[in-house]
Amino acid sequence: MKQHHLSVTRTARYFTFGNSTDPANVWFVLHGYGQMAEAVVRECSVLDETLNHVVVPEGLSRFYLSGATRPDGPEVATGASWMTREDREAEIMDYVGYLDTLYDRVFDNIKRPAVTVRLLGFSQGADTACRWIDPRWRESCRSD
Repeated sequence: MKQHHLSVTRTARYFTFGNSTDPANVWFVLHGYGQMAEAVVRECSVLDETLNHVVVPEGLSRFYLSGATRPDGPEVATGASWMTREDREAEIMDYVGYLDTLYDRVFDNIKRPAVTVRLLGFSQGADTACRWIDPRWRESCRSD
């Protein structure tokens, strides 16, 4: 048996809040395990929307929080994850590429030198943030 990988295009979801043209700060906020980006961006609404642009990407893997194998109805909550231990290295590279692409998209509309970029991660999002900004973290996650 031989394992293979195939890179594919994926649709990623993210939410924003605040000034998307000339903010003083751009925040990238990475949620924790089982959280959803929409709920996290609501929490960020306490920030001054004229000074801040908040970007909350959502992990690429969603799942039912109840643990049910066949959940019924809209009342069953879902959560998102940045990665699991299964095929970890590929998942890290996928979300790093996603975050790099999102960063470029955000700064298509905002003059990068004019703002302070802030990065905040909760729980699993903190590790995700570190791996995104520091390639040495990516290397430390490789399994030998």
